[in-house]
Amino acid sequence: MKNRGFARSSIVIAVILLLLLSPLSLFSGAAARAQELAQEVQPDTSADAQATEIIDSTTMGEDIFPGTDAISAEEMTAPSDPYTKTRQNPDGTFTREIFTAPINWQDGDGSWREINSNLVPDEVDGYALANASNFFSFRLAQTSDSGKTCSLEIGDKKAKLHLAGHAKKDYKGDNEEDQKVKDGVPETGEETPATEAPPALDCVAEGNQAYYYDSKKGYSLEFIHFSSTIEQLIKLQSPASPNAFDFKLDTEGMDAEWDELGNIHFLSQEDGSKLFTIYAPLMCDSSRDKETGEPPGAPAWRWT
Repeated sequence: MKNRGFARSSIVIAVILLLLLSPLSLFSGAAARAQELAQEVQPDTSADAQATEIIDSTTMGEDIFPGTDAISAEEMTAPSDPYTKTRQNPDGTFTREIFTAPINWQDGDGSWREINSNLVPDEVDGYALANASNFFSFRLAQTSDSGKTCSLEIGDKKAKLHLAGHAKKDYKGDNEEDQKVKDGVPETGEETPATEAPPALDCVAEGNQAYYYDSKKGYSLEFIHFSSTIEQLIKLQSPASPNAFDFKLDTEGMDAEWDELGNIHFLSQEDGSKLFTIYAPLMCDSSRDKETGEPPGAPAWRWT
């Protein structure tokens, strides 16, 4: 009886030992397998391995857009429309800016070019300066007495403006209101006085601006070239300066139309399309209105 009890005890002990040892044997196999897998997926930190992991633009283009060529940085930053500009950042990314005014123009071959409004030396047809890059050419004479102060050219179509003379006229009325100019004719009914030819004034240009200055008469004729507009200013130095100026305008390949506001629209003789507009000038005083803070102004033109 005792031997049987001992045998049962031995069997129980053996079973318990097997139960205790079997998980160890199972875990040891799983641990070994996990270690093998870890060795299999361990990344290669060598220089060759790191180089192969970098995806260049060509590979990316082939993967994302099969059958297409990759776009280079030069192509990304090249002008492609009138209003946007793309630049490459130091980290390799790109930033696109959108403008409200045109900054690029398209030439006859369909290529886009950046607008450059700076006035540079360019001796053509008696003119000395021209804008650097745009779909039109704006030219200025070296002196104001050359018979051709400035010219605007779009292809073979031209508009030439010349300062022919200036004068000093005192417009008198019963009160300040009577001295205002309406539609280019003084309210007194007097006509613009005869002008005298201006002296030879040298053109001084810097960047996108140029001017002719008459130090004796005390006025300057100035031009400012923006991306798609040209602003002309006549600045009077004092009340003794001339206040009447005579300009002559000649055109080639275009017709002119006036509207009720005094603006002149220039149309192509070929198809009647609008080329550009000269807006009616405005006269402003250097003083400021006490209520609005703006300079008082009035129409200051008369087309003949």
